[in-house]
Amino acid sequence: MNLLKVIGQFLGNNLVAILFLIGLVLINVASYLQFDMVIGFIVTGVTLILIALIVQFEKAGAEQPPK
Repeated sequence: MNLLKVIGQFLGNNLVAILFLIGLVLINVASYLQFDMVIGFIVTGVTLILIALIVQFEKAGAEQPPK
């Protein structure tokens, strides 16, 4: 397989996750630009907690056998 096919398959399989992460990064950067550093750190913390909860939920769902 050539490199473009591999990149296309990766983007096709993970498009929702990539768009979600881009959205979180844009919200985080906007909070730093619009508000103070303290608000930026709070938004960064909330973003990291949200990502950790989503990863934990996905990992727990993948470990359970289907009914």
